[in-house]
Amino acid sequence: QEPTAEPTEEPVALTNNLTDGCVTDYDESVDYFPEKAEAAYTDGFSIEYFSNYKVVTVATPFSGAEAGVEYVLVQCGTPAPDGFDEATVVEIPVESIVAMSTTYLPALEAIGRLDALVGVDTALYTANETVRAGVDSGDIAEIGSGAEVNVETALDLEPDLIMTYASGFADFDAYPKLEEVGLDVALNADYIDPSPLGRAEWIDFIAVFFNEEAAA
Repeated sequence: QEPTAEPTEEPVALTNNLTDGCVTDYDESVDYFPEKAEAAYTDGFSIEYFSNYKVVTVATPFSGAEAGVEYVLVQCGTPAPDGFDEATVVEIPVESIVAMSTTYLPALEAIGRLDALVGVDTALYTANETVRAGVDSGDIAEIGSGAEVNVETALDLEPDLIMTYASGFADFDAYPKLEEVGLDVALNADYIDPSPLGRAEWIDFIAVFFNEEAAA
């Protein structure tokens, strides 16, 4: 009698991105990002998906930049890939964020993740009532901006991510000081996008850090 072949187990097929918590039983054959985003209207950033990580590239982080910046977003609970020594590696989904521009706030609200906001640069130009209430209650901190950014306050917040912008001028850029102390910083270049649809599409850039592509 011929031996019967053992049935092979099919890999688990996820239908949704994991927007909360980490993978507890990593399987390299699983696609952990079944919900994907693709930049259709902007050349400002691109997203490349792999089974357990994403490579997000900002082509021109500020006007006149000679090189782009790269972010490797690794699904929490899975191994980080090799070969990205120059990139910023961020575990996702992030659970806390500092948003250093008011332009990020509507996107966070639209994808349902305004609850993750722990800091802003200033509430002076913020009309969002939830954010203003959070600042008034002390739940959301103001860390300042540019060369005057309060690095100690940023460190105390222990955010998973700080999202900010770059100008290329030391007096106006906070990110070098924040990166210097080991904080994960993502540069959002929505403000230099030349088209309205392209600029609107930066909601995807924010959403990929939360695995909220479907909501975006």
